[in-house]
Amino acid sequence: MILNYIRPMELNKSPTDLNPLVERALREINMEIKERNVRVDLQLSQGLPEITADREQMQLVVLTLAKKALNQMQEGATLSVSTFQKDETLNLVMRYPVEHMSSDDLEHFFYPFTTNPVVYDTADLPMSKIVVDKHGGMINVNLAESGDLIIHVSLPL
Repeated sequence: MILNYIRPMELNKSPTDLNPLVERALREINMEIKERNVRVDLQLSQGLPEITADREQMQLVVLTLAKKALNQMQEGATLSVSTFQKDETLNLVMRYPVEHMSSDDLEHFFYPFTTNPVVYDTADLPMSKIVVDKHGGMINVNLAESGDLIIHVSLPL
């Protein structure tokens, strides 16, 4: 696993629409969403420009973040997912309630080896950060005063 993180990554970039990647990732985990009685509030902006990205890698990023959300959410909670353009960036924001999240947890959110119990395989979480970085983007994790975790992925146009 460690070798995967240090191995050079080759990206196969092409024009990519972010919204279908989000929809596909949520369809892929639809059974788990239903089993956990999670509500998905999907707010995908229409008419967004395409980005130049490796579709397969970005699909994995979105899927991994969605699985992480399911892993951290209580049954019956709401996962909000939105896409939008701001200035020269395309943005994906996932927001969901979490319990017992410390500032240390936020700081180590993308670390590959943690002692937290994992229901879903989130081994690709550190790789997700690397993929976003390789695309010239940024991924931030914050805790809102409401107790919601906010994951914000920003990708250049």
